[in-house]
Amino acid sequence: MKKLFVLTATAFCFISAGKAQNSDVTVNSDLPMPGRTEVLTKKEIREQRAENRKLELRGVSDRTMTQFYADFGDLPIIETGTIPGFDKVTFIGGGVQKTAYYDDGFDLVGTIEVRSFEDLPKNAQDFINRYYNDFSVKAVRFYDDNEANDTNMYLYDRQFLDEDSYFVELEKDSKTVILHVTLNGTVFYFH
Repeated sequence: MKKLFVLTATAFCFISAGKAQNSDVTVNSDLPMPGRTEVLTKKEIREQRAENRKLELRGVSDRTMTQFYADFGDLPIIETGTIPGFDKVTFIGGGVQKTAYYDDGFDLVGTIEVRSFEDLPKNAQDFINRYYNDFSVKAVRFYDDNEANDTNMYLYDRQFLDEDSYFVELEKDSKTVILHVTLNGTVFYFH
């Protein structure tokens, strides 16, 4: 019985000592790390990430542009820029000006293109003509969501569900109203 107790206590000590190791990150140098010849500390990694974020704030990142060319091919680019949380690339595709939005993981969130009022579903046109007849149509934009990406899009400083939609800007005097129109013609007040 004593031997069993001593063996149990010894095993417990070895397990406790194994769990009480230093929490620093260690890298097994026997494992090959492609393209890496040095081991970075947590502080160095944080500093590199902070530097990368600073560089990306200066403009659209190279990784976003690489992904853009993979997504759309070699199309003429009109301009690039950033908005909070997104890189955007405005280009000509299919004879139409579009803007592609990329998240911080360099994945396509969706595209926006200018459309006309006549592109809206007929029931949405009727609703807008009935309830907003004293407003003039300033712009109609179509948002085409990338269904493979779950990142939510922000337009007009508001978040909306990931779905293909129209956004209609209406203007009366100095007041602007933005309506969200779904593909089935349902109209929502957006902003």
